[in-house]
Amino acid sequence: MKKINQGLVLAVITIGIFIRMTAYDDLRLSVANADTPTYVKSSEVNLLSWEAFRTYRPFTTNMVYKIFTPGNGYRYRAISEGEAGTVKRKIDRGFDDIAVLQSTISIIAWACLAWIFTSQLQNSVIRVASAGIIMLFGFTPQIADWDSVLGAESLSISLFVIAFAILLWLSFAFYNQPELTTNKMAGFALLYVVLFFWIFVRDVNAYSLLILVVLLLGLYIFPRFRKAKFLLLASLVVLALFIVGEISARQRPLWKLALEHVWGSDILPFPANVRYFSERGMPEYGTPEYSQWFNERARSTYLQFLLVHPAYTTFKFFRDVDVAFAINLQPYFKASELPARPLLIMAGNYLHSKSGTVFFIIIFLLLILWSFVLFQNKRNVIPWAWIITWAFLTATATIFFTIFGDTYGLVRHTLSSTMTFRLLMWMLLFIIADIAWLRVEKQAHLAAPSLAQDGSGTGERSAE
Repeated sequence: MKKINQGLVLAVITIGIFIRMTAYDDLRLSVANADTPTYVKSSEVNLLSWEAFRTYRPFTTNMVYKIFTPGNGYRYRAISEGEAGTVKRKIDRGFDDIAVLQSTISIIAWACLAWIFTSQLQNSVIRVASAGIIMLFGFTPQIADWDSVLGAESLSISLFVIAFAILLWLSFAFYNQPELTTNKMAGFALLYVVLFFWIFVRDVNAYSLLILVVLLLGLYIFPRFRKAKFLLLASLVVLALFIVGEISARQRPLWKLALEHVWGSDILPFPANVRYFSERGMPEYGTPEYSQWFNERARSTYLQFLLVHPAYTTFKFFRDVDVAFAINLQPYFKASELPARPLLIMAGNYLHSKSGTVFFIIIFLLLILWSFVLFQNKRNVIPWAWIITWAFLTATATIFFTIFGDTYGLVRHTLSSTMTFRLLMWMLLFIIADIAWLRVEKQAHLAAPSLAQDGSGTGERSAE
């Protein structure tokens, strides 16, 4: 029966891959946006030098655009201005390989997540249904379209999904057998490689590593993991990755441009906010002294501002979270000629909610999951609660630093976070349903002997 269930899940994944590869036309089709030339320009460095980590764009995109640079340079034929209008995708020299790479990584990512996630569920119906939802979630236009857009969004989403899948497998592997094995070491090594490339797609991704360090060390709370010394080493390696990522982000000029956007929209237009920063040494805007102060003290003073104004910070966070959820389709290209597109968009709209309520639904479902661990002593739920908590806190941290770190392109820059929230909602529903089914099955199993005994006793009395 188990092999039949695995076969059904594999069939669902295969069908999903087939739909992804046939419903979106040629995988080489791509579209550039206003940021694409900056990725090309930033990649004109020696990848083997530290300079590749301190140019305008992060290392991973520098590497991708460097590797696929054609001998006679990239060709721009499909350039979109986003909200100002959409264009048709085209097969452009050099960019065609990047589009294929992004689609390939995306397909592998969602297939791996579907397989690993379903392998930890018990009910066969829930396993097959969850495989179908995950594949549909990742292969509807709300996600798949971004594989054709020449930016950081596709790689950020796909690499996170792969890291999430690997960490999910490791969570259950270590729970079932805390001892270190060759397979687990290989899994950790692969996780570090994926995390390395992921944090160097977008700067905010690095903050998830601090959360991972805390949660890894937090496992020592449970007696089952107290002898697993490898967790300490794993935490130190993850922390080292964060430090490298943070150093790289601070040395690149992009942070300054992003913070200037914040100043232009949230600080300078409001006299009360200007007064707060002026009282803390900010010179008059536009002076040479202002530029020096901005480079040296703007980041730390802005963080203090957010901490001492919790009402402002909370209001802006939830207001912008709702805005980030409001749009679930890319604005850069149109593909109305594809016959399956209307159906796929409709299916995607059911899976990719446009309401910020998803954020609160996840909190509610996650509390239910942890209640199984804390109040019902269901220790086998620990891996689920741990990995979902990491993913939720990661999405929350990245969307927080995106909202307060750059006010331009909110929907696009928070895409990876909103995708994670939407995905977690569906995964939590399947996990809780699977736990509930196990509980019902166990109760039925315990009730069966007593029913049989009652039946036997009745028969004896009747014979008498």
